[in-house]
Amino acid sequence: MKIVVIDYGAGNVESVTNALSLIKGDDEIILSNKITDLKSANYLILPGVGAFGDCMAGLKSQQGLLPELRQQVLKEKKPFLGICVGMQVLASIGHEDGEHQGLGFINGSVEKISSKFEFNEAMKSSPSDQGGRLALKIPHMGWNNIMIKPNKHAVLKNIAEGEHFYFANSFHFIAQNENNVLAQVEYGENLAAIIAKENIFAVQFHPEKSGEAGLKLLKNFLNWRP
Repeated sequence: MKIVVIDYGAGNVESVTNALSLIKGDDEIILSNKITDLKSANYLILPGVGAFGDCMAGLKSQQGLLPELRQQVLKEKKPFLGICVGMQVLASIGHEDGEHQGLGFINGSVEKISSKFEFNEAMKSSPSDQGGRLALKIPHMGWNNIMIKPNKHAVLKNIAEGEHFYFANSFHFIAQNENNVLAQVEYGENLAAIIAKENIFAVQFHPEKSGEAGLKLLKNFLNWRP
């Protein structure tokens, strides 16, 4: 089995390949942007670091990469995993540092996380601004538990309700179709943590930095036959 981690010039993609190497067995793992590798891949993974627009610019800068990615994901229906910004660019549009067109694989938009939210009676002792609203730290950085919606998705096999994963994001995916949202994370409001559609599965958190839970999810993805 051939696993291709898509290389488009973003930093820290090696951490994904390192995590995969712990669970790969006899599988071949390649960090590549070559069209021939996308064509021969069994699984495609798009990691993401940085801003929405930079990620899209990086993908566009690789000659022929975007058309081939669309062919392999949307036409050939190969299992695809998007991670962090690699999840966000699946949207139709992103609003980070301006307006940027996304891949449009899953309808939706990417918007900035609100830094403030209403507090309730139990939160009255917490620091707040003069408007009676709590201030959240942006980016959303660190470990947080996810809330899994009722579903039987194979990639979530043995992933428990409340499992903790590592997040690092200032923006979040708002899906046009709520059925595409498989799990949420609470950060002032309920934000999409996992989205999926047919052969596409994507996570806002970093499974490669999420310890045993993250490795379990990656292993489930590599065992997935959509």
